[in-house]
Amino acid sequence: MADAVTEFGRQRDQVVTSEGQQSMNERLGSLTYELRNLLSTASLAYEAIKSGVCAGFSSTGARAKRT
Repeated sequence: MADAVTEFGRQRDQVVTSEGQQSMNERLGSLTYELRNLLSTASLAYEAIKSGVCAGFSSTGARAKRT
């Protein structure tokens, strides 16, 4: 009987750990997706400023061209 209880506890712990890892992987996937979107937007904005499409004659545009 004690062996059955011990085995049940071990299997339960394994399931809980597996579910926690899956949940963490899903959250990290969402974070990665959101960060990639923000980085893409920032890169496009930087390239637009650098190329002079918008605010090319401003101090921001001049600074972007120096980098």
